[in-house]
Amino acid sequence: MFLFCVGCRTLDQLTNDSDNHIEAWHDGYGVKVQRTFDLRNKEFVISDKVDSAKEGISYIHFAPGVVPMVDGNRLIATQADVVVEGAKEIEIADDWASVEYNKLEPIKVAKIKFNSDLKYKILLK
Repeated sequence: MFLFCVGCRTLDQLTNDSDNHIEAWHDGYGVKVQRTFDLRNKEFVISDKVDSAKEGISYIHFAPGVVPMVDGNRLIATQADVVVEGAKEIEIADDWASVEYNKLEPIKVAKIKFNSDLKYKILLK
C-alpha cells in the first residue's frame, strides 16, 4: 500500500470548452469524476458526477468573515446563496485559510456529504 507516490499521474481530459460552459473529467481520486461549470446571468452552476457508490465529501471554503447558515439544502451568505442538489448532509465547520504568507485567519467551511452526483447553484444577490 502506498501512502505517498512521487510522480504519480492522473488521467484528465477537457471535453467541452465554450463561452459559458466547461466540462472535464479526471481520475485523481481513484474513481472517474466529471465536472461541469455553467455560467448564466446571476447564476454559476458546478456539477459533479462520480463513478462510485461510496460516500464523498465536498468542501466549500468561505472567505474570512463570511458566516454561512444552512437552511435545508441551501447555504445562505451575505453576497450569494448556494443551492445544493444531491447532498445527504450539509454542516458548517471551522477551518483556517492562508490570507498571505505565514498568516492564517479562521474561516467557515461547508462539508457536504454525497453519493455519485452533486450540483451547486451559486446565486448572486
